[in-house]
Amino acid sequence: MRIWFTYVLFLIGSSLTAQLSSAIISKVDTVEVGQLFSVQLRITKPLNTTFKAINLSPLHNPTTVINSLYTADDNGVYPSPDFEILEPNLGASANNPDIVGYNKLKWIEDKSLGKSYFEAKVDYLFWDPGVYKLRGVDFITTDSTTQVLELEGTAIFVRPPEMDIDTTKQIPVNPIKDIIREERSWRDFLPYLLAFLIAITAFYLSLRYRRNKKKNLNLDFEEEEVYVAPHVKALEKLETLRKEELWQKGEIKEYQSRLTNIIREYIDGRYKIPAQEMSTEEITYGLKSNRAFDNRYETQLIEILTMADLIKFAKAKPPADIHDRFMNTAVDFVNKTKSEGLNEALGASIINSTGEEE
Repeated sequence: MRIWFTYVLFLIGSSLTAQLSSAIISKVDTVEVGQLFSVQLRITKPLNTTFKAINLSPLHNPTTVINSLYTADDNGVYPSPDFEILEPNLGASANNPDIVGYNKLKWIEDKSLGKSYFEAKVDYLFWDPGVYKLRGVDFITTDSTTQVLELEGTAIFVRPPEMDIDTTKQIPVNPIKDIIREERSWRDFLPYLLAFLIAITAFYLSLRYRRNKKKNLNLDFEEEEVYVAPHVKALEKLETLRKEELWQKGEIKEYQSRLTNIIREYIDGRYKIPAQEMSTEEITYGLKSNRAFDNRYETQLIEILTMADLIKFAKAKPPADIHDRFMNTAVDFVNKTKSEGLNEALGASIINSTGEEE
């Protein structure tokens, strides 16, 4: 609905201002990594208006809003995505394949609106998950008074692939039968007798333990472990994983799997969400409704959780330094989202019988 609303505004705006304009129109706004999808390039101009040529280079340079494989630089700019494009043959010259002359385009006239249109299909295929804006073409004009209407690019969300599960297969269920009742024998009472003996034995051992405890006043108290905060556990496990140097040994899938499992366990303890049993989209949706979670760190979380899926299913081949970078991203995410309550501050403390904190 949002896409068609933008398309209607585009038509109204172009008809009122009588300007040159180009737009990308897509029937979908979400695709998976490696999924081929088609969009429509539409150019609009007044009937009696001409120009020199169009520049196709914006088609080859989509705007990167988020690239889940990489982090943004200090200016908030992400690297360009890995993608493929199959554009129609519009009659560009061999010397400059991005420039197509006005006379090469086949125009459709609409005299009722006083407009001419040119339409062409363009196919895209993205290998990097993230959010990207597809842009139209630029105009090369000879008249400086010619106005060009700048339109917002069409946003496409590219998500990691999901495992296909065949839900059409049904497990056969046997018909319900009546319970067959058997006569009781002395063996039926054995569990009760065993439970009684266990209770008597436990009671006896408890009394004996208390008596021995009173006689030996010099016994050292057993160390008592207190509550350990989720972020303390997560940071200790991340440091252990870093020291094992798994990805340096070629065990990349094991490394990424353990890293994401540590973060899922942390989310479970920190936000009380069963992240170990949920997909990345379910975790993200659950955190959005959690008041304790700061949405500023959603991008970091998506990068961490999707990395293992990307290495397992997608065609992406991340550079060697991405593993250390995602380890640093995970540590930074835990430090920024940890709770600062009293129990968290005492998370790793072990108190002995003398009352001294180790």
